Amino acid sequence: MKRILIALIIVVISVIVAAEEKEYQVGDNLVCASGCDFRLSRWDDVRQKVIDSEIGFLAESDEASVYFTGMAFDLTMLVMYHFEEGSFYQGDLIVVEEFTEPQQYVEAYRKILREMTQKYGDPIVSDILAEDETHMLEENWVEGLRLQDLVVTHYWETERSVIGLTMASDDGAIYVITEFAKQ
Repeated sequence: MKRILIALIIVVISVIVAAEEKEYQVGDNLVCASGCDFRLSRWDDVRQKVIDSEIGFLAESDEASVYFTGMAFDLTMLVMYHFEEGSFYQGDLIVVEEFTEPQQYVEAYRKILREMTQKYGDPIVSDILAEDETHMLEENWVEGLRLQDLVVTHYWETERSVIGLTMASDDGAIYVITEFAKQ
C-alpha cells in the first residue's frame, strides 16, 4: 500500500512539472506557460526560431520583420515580430477584425485592457489625450474616435518587457495596438 501511494505521488508530481513546462490552451489561444515574453517567443530568439514557434499564418517576411495573422485575446490580429541584428526585440499585436462601428474598437480595447490588467496588474501609466476634453471621458470615447480626437494609452512594465496598449483614430482609420518591447 505504501509503495502504491509513493508511486501515485511521484506520478502526480511528474504531471505537474510537465504541465508547467508546456504550452497550454486558453480559449482559442495557445499561451506559453512560462518564460515567454511575446506569444511563444523569448527576447533575443533568432528569426527562424520565432517563425517556427508562431501558431499564426505567415503573411509576409523581410530581414527586419516577420508578419503573421493570428488570434490573441479572441480577436483576429496582425502579429508582428521585429528583429535587430537577427535577434527578436519587439512584438506588436494589431486588431484587424472587420469592425464597422467605433464602439466595436472600444469594446476590443476594454477587453484587452481587462486581460492585460489581470495578467500584469494595474498599468503604471494611463494617458488619454483629446483636444475636446469631453472625449477624454470613457463614455465619450466612441465620439472621440469618430472625430479623430482621441488617443488612449496604457503601459505596463515587467522584469523583461515594457508593454503598451493604444487606441486611436487617424486618417479615417481606428486602430488598437498592443506593443511588447524588450527592456
